[in-house]
Formats: sequence, C-alpha cells, structure tokens
Amino acid sequence: MYISTYSLSTLAALFLILSAVRMLQILISILILINLQSAVLFSLDMTEDAKADKPRAVLTAHGDTVLRGTYTFPNLTCSINDPDHDWTYEWFIDSSDYGHKFEEAQTISTHDVGTYRCRGIKQEPALNLSKFFTEYSNAVYIEEIISNKATIKVQNSEFCPGENISMTCEVNEQRRPILWLYEWKTTRSYDIPPSREKFEIRNASEAHSGEYWCRWTFNRYVFTDWSPPVTVIVNPKATVSADTTFLPAGGTVTLSCSVSPSSSGWKFYWYKDTQATLLQTTDEAVLNVSERGRYWCRGERGSPICHTAFSEPISIQEIDISSIIIGVVCAAVLLILFPLILCRYKKTREGRQNSNDETGGADYQNLTEEKHQDLYSDLLHSDVGVCAN
Repeated sequence: MYISTYSLSTLAALFLILSAVRMLQILISILILINLQSAVLFSLDMTEDAKADKPRAVLTAHGDTVLRGTYTFPNLTCSINDPDHDWTYEWFIDSSDYGHKFEEAQTISTHDVGTYRCRGIKQEPALNLSKFFTEYSNAVYIEEIISNKATIKVQNSEFCPGENISMTCEVNEQRRPILWLYEWKTTRSYDIPPSREKFEIRNASEAHSGEYWCRWTFNRYVFTDWSPPVTVIVNPKATVSADTTFLPAGGTVTLSCSVSPSSSGWKFYWYKDTQATLLQTTDEAVLNVSERGRYWCRGERGSPICHTAFSEPISIQEIDISSIIIGVVCAAVLLILFPLILCRYKKTREGRQNSNDETGGADYQNLTEEKHQDLYSDLLHSDVGVCAN
C-alpha cells in the first residue's frame, strides 16, 4: 500500500497537536488542583479564626441530674459571657426516644432523661437575614437509676491459665422485660461485648485478672446501679506463713498456706528444703512441723489438674536451750557483780581520801596496795553487804 510523503507529514503534525493539547489539559488540571487546595486551606483558616472568635455557651443544671426513685427533674440554664447582646437560645435534646432542637428561653424545665446542649443566637445588624451562632455548650446528662440490684454469679474466683471463665449477671426481678439488656465493665483494658446476660472468657490468661461489674440497662439513660465487684485472678499465687519461725525443743511450728482471694476448694502440697521434695499433702491449709528447714507450699484443684505457683519459702530454725541457759546465768552473774564492784570502788576512793588526810603521801602507797588486795579478797568472798558502812 502506497502512502505519500504528504500524508505522513500530516499525520505527524496531527500527533504533535494532540500531544500538545493533552499536555495543556494536564497543566490546567494541576493549576485547578493547586488553586482548589489553596482555597480549602484558606477556608479552613477562616473557619478556625471564626471559631476562635466565637463565644461559647455554658450549660448549668439546678438540681440532681441522676434520678433515684424520684422524678424531680432539674432546671437548666444556658449562659453566654457576652452581656452586650440580646441572645436567643437554641436547645438540643438527645433523649431515649427522640432527638430534636427548639428555641426557648435562657432557663428551661426538663421532663425527660437524655443529653442536653444549648447555644446562643443573635441577629447580625448588618445583614437582617443573617444569624450569628455561639459554639455549642458542654453536655449535661440526665439519667435515671432504678432500684433493682444486680449481682455477678461466678463459680470460682481463681483460675489457672487456659481455663474457661463464665460469669452471669443476675437482677432481683422475676421477669426480665424484653427490651432490657445487660452491660459489663472491667478494670482490664479490653472490650466486653454488651447486651449479654452471661460473659464468658475462653482460654483465660493473666491479662483477664481484675475486677468485673455488670448492670441492667434499658437505654443509655435508664439503668440499675453497677453490681458489687467480683475479683477474678488467673494464675493465683500461694503464700506460706508460720505462727513462729523458731522451733522449741520437742515442740512444733504450725505452717499455714493461703491462696488469694479464697483458699476454699484447694488441696495443699508441702515441700521441705527443695521444691522437688514433697513432704506431705493435706486437705486443710495448715501443717505442723517438728524439724528445722525451708518450707514451700502450693495449691491444687480441678479436673484437669490446676496448680498455683510455688509460694515463697519460709525458714524454721531450732532454739538451743543450753545456749539460752548459759546466757541467762552469765547475765545474772553480771547483774550481781556489777553493783558489788561499784560499791567497793566507792569505798576504796573514800579510804584513799581519808589516808591522804591522816598519813600523808609517804604512807599512802602502802595503804593503797593493802586496800587493793582487800578489794579482790572481798569480791571473791563477800556478800551483798559489801557496801555497808
């Protein structure tokens, strides 16, 4: 097929024109995006500036916002820190059945549970059709707590890693209304599925240890009080203690093993000197020992077997009666000799002063030597009357 040189030139020129048009379209699109972004940023800046300049409404409740067995609802007041303008007030209510807004006076009477907010409105003098709004106020929650009591039923308080935990929220009501639900909370940092009467944990770990509460709830604003807390411990620890750590000759020391928070339902294993030397197994949490050494304990329960960790060791030492007797005798002897020595020393000083007065310095040396000999003799043979004049 024959194509003339003129046709090729035309096609090349057409291709260049189309490419230039395409490049121009891309350039225009880029410019439009840049301008649009600048306009959005400018608008956001203006919005932030406008918010910063806006006054904020403050909502205050006059009365209790938590109703218990009474339907005395509080009054609410919407305040704006701008006395130079005449404000009208717009109220927003998110109740259990509906959500709506309306214009009303600065103070209103409430008649339903829910979340309340307000804001101020004023007419712009420059533009008759334009209105100026303040920022929304803080939220005030009006809630009702009914008298029914919730409690948590759980089979055990202590669980070993890998066990399943099942808790039931019970409310003192014979018939449960269809629309009522259950709510759970815990001190642990994980989510609990709402609306369930039973709360179950599969393959429990130490991360599930903590306190748990439940309550009965009709909606976000009507519910019971939280139940008393239930403490759940996964991988409980044993603790050993003794009435005394000194073993008297021929006597015994009573050891006690406890598992927190409850020691009921556990069998106790006792170990002496090493954790590999099993001394005894008891159903009771006490053991009487008559030998010195280091002792451990741990608990066991359930099927399959569940063990607590070993307790910290406690050391029991024997009392050496002979050493105590010798110490007591030595102390008694010292208590007797000390006043004798003190009194004899006093008499010696008095004798030395008298000798200085009567015989002078020359005869005092012989007298002092004689009195020293008399002192040692008296300490060996005298009685308590050594201090008598």
